[in-house]
Amino acid sequence: LLKIVGGILADALDRRRAEDALRKENDFTQALLNATGALFIVLDAEGKIVRFNHAAEIVSGYVLDDVRGKMPWELFIPRDERVGGHQNPLVPNASLFCEQIFTSCRTSQAAMRMTR
Repeated sequence: LLKIVGGILADALDRRRAEDALRKENDFTQALLNATGALFIVLDAEGKIVRFNHAAEIVSGYVLDDVRGKMPWELFIPRDERVGGHQNPLVPNASLFCEQIFTSCRTSQAAMRMTR
């Protein structure tokens, strides 16, 4: 019985150490993204925003909690200006989308802002 309890405690401790290491790594990565003046918008495999650095917050007027889980083209590019009318421009026209997103974007107050 003591071996079983000891094994469970050891597993829990290992898991806690791994979670702490991952949290520290995430904090470090976010600190690096925020230290630069460049805009960083990190997307998941579906194209949804998962990270948004301080420079992106300043330029767009949004904070991470406002944009997390949303598609960037729906926030920053007015519908009538989207490349080819695509709902997800990352797949068919990724380079054109990136050019659009980094030359101007729609802010949280719906104003257009030049980013270059």
